[in-house]
Amino acid sequence: MTKPKILNNEAERLHVFRAFKILDTSHEERFDRVTRIAKRMFNVFISLLR
Repeated sequence: MTKPKILNNEAERLHVFRAFKILDTSHEERFDRVTRIAKRMFNVFISLLR
């Protein structure tokens, strides 16, 4: 397995997440539902929203 590369704008990306207060929030069922559907549709082990 290869490690993901860290983008040049990682600090800026984290700053935006913190500004919108969406980093490390509790789960939301509506997003969980979307990822479960995607997981089944694409027959993969994990599905993420980005």
